[in-house]
Amino acid sequence: MKPVQPFLIRKKPEISWKGLQYDQSLTILIVDAGFGTLNYMVTDFPRKPKVLVDYRLSDNYHSAPNALVVLAFKSEGKPAPVLPSDFSADSLFDLSKFMLDNDLSDDLVGLSVIIVGSDAFAIEKQRVEGNVDYCHSLLKKSLSVDYETD
Repeated sequence: MKPVQPFLIRKKPEISWKGLQYDQSLTILIVDAGFGTLNYMVTDFPRKPKVLVDYRLSDNYHSAPNALVVLAFKSEGKPAPVLPSDFSADSLFDLSKFMLDNDLSDDLVGLSVIIVGSDAFAIEKQRVEGNVDYCHSLLKKSLSVDYETD
């Protein structure tokens, strides 16, 4: 599977699929598997969507692709899922604990994976902020492409 270019997911993706019933009630999560964060959460989708966690871009500053996982849970007749009280956008998200706490373990109806390529913009952003410097990975990649031999 070829990675998606990071600029294609800068905005929240349109969530739809063949056979989606517009009168059903689903909880949709987008989890960044590489960094362990919850990047988006909406309940009562698509009937009366209520966004609990706004979409957040995954800044893949590593030199390897990163996985975003889209999960859909049926939630008809159940109370809206509750996030942990200590939840923050940058904290690690424990998906299994979230599923158990909200009684979602038997309600998974859809799962999809989006492989996101490395992002030169995110690499530079991290370097400028003084967090992590992966600029060498860009040079290594450029040199290996420029000097490939047949």
